[in-house]
Amino acid sequence: AEASARALESTTDHWSKAIAANADDPLGAVIAFYLSNGHRKEKRDGCPLVSLGADAARQSAEVKASFEAGIREHLRIVSRLLSGADTKEKHAKAMAILATMVGAVTLSRAVNDPRLAKSFLDAGAKSVRDAAAS
Repeated sequence: AEASARALESTTDHWSKAIAANADDPLGAVIAFYLSNGHRKEKRDGCPLVSLGADAARQSAEVKASFEAGIREHLRIVSRLLSGADTKEKHAKAMAILATMVGAVTLSRAVNDPRLAKSFLDAGAKSVRDAAAS
């Protein structure tokens, strides 16, 4: 549970650094970082939601609670980056965006063909931008 919490904190730290580096387009900065080939190739310090999400589902309640706290923090960050006043709508969009990003990276890592991997990342980025703009 502690290792999971630290790994998830590391991811949110990466997001915070990306956001700070591009205050003009913070969501774009997160998308550019997370849905990048560099992140796809990162094995040691990549997102634990991608690398350990399926395993977390089979772990103890304590480990799952640690993952849930990390997921909630990711959702809070994405919600904060979305425009609009309706908190419920922003939360729903944030859930779809996070699921899309995690899925895109997961699928991009599961294939050998670098063009297919890039296509998953690009399609995920487009879908996230479209969701944020709608």
